[in-house]
Amino acid sequence: MFSDQYEVGAGYEANVDCVSNLNSKSFLPNIDFTYYPNPSKGFVAITSKTEIKEIFVYNPQGRLLYQKAVNSLDTKVDMASFANGTYFFKLKFNEKEANFKIVKL
Repeated sequence: MFSDQYEVGAGYEANVDCVSNLNSKSFLPNIDFTYYPNPSKGFVAITSKTEIKEIFVYNPQGRLLYQKAVNSLDTKVDMASFANGTYFFKLKFNEKEANFKIVKL
């Protein structure tokens, strides 16, 4: 037998295993941060409960347009000189990274 999207019928069996990955001692909680406004016409404010070490901003083609060492819980990125479009932000914390996108109007 095979499964496809066109037929529904009896005769299939499944074996399911559940593994508790969240119980692992190596699990680290997510980074808690906010950014606004989105979309933006100029500045983007970023606030975090974990110290932000560095910020990177890329265009859709992957070209690095902005990089700054921050070492703070909050910062602003001036996008006023950027062309209108979508930009990808990468925040670096100690051992973690977070990514988000901002639309510049």
